[in-house]
Amino acid sequence: MRFSRALTIGATIIFVGSIAVVLLAVALLIWGPDDITDEDKKFTSRILQTRDAVVMFRDVHPDLWDYVCYIEPYALTSETLRSRLPLAGVKLNFSPYDRGVDEERWGVAFVTLHTSQARVYLIAKREVDRIEGPACLARETASFMVETIVAENIAYTQLTTAADHPR
Repeated sequence: MRFSRALTIGATIIFVGSIAVVLLAVALLIWGPDDITDEDKKFTSRILQTRDAVVMFRDVHPDLWDYVCYIEPYALTSETLRSRLPLAGVKLNFSPYDRGVDEERWGVAFVTLHTSQARVYLIAKREVDRIEGPACLARETASFMVETIVAENIAYTQLTTAADHPR
């Protein structure tokens, strides 16, 4: 009886441990490795060089694309795009991959519908603290402005998206 109970407890521990390993592996596939790449840094640099000017997104990412969307922290790019864009029946191919955005980053995705492609860049929050404005914009009207916001006891960098800026 004791041997049978010990065997059951051992099997339970192995089963629970296996589930934990599988969940960890899935989490690592989804949420990591999402380190900021050299391409991400170049994109961020192009964005930041436009400080205090209204700029069209197509001027900093001239490739062909239909929509640009920003992705909030704690989000998976594919899920966010699926909820914001008319993607019925479209299975996107991601470059470099379907990136998870962690708490210290923003994602910016350029989506090309006719080729089912999405190019995803990550921006470190130490570079851009906030993103405001519409979450997705069509290429023809997609503009942004990077500015330093000075508030009581703090200054931060904000990227504001708009279909047409008033300036």
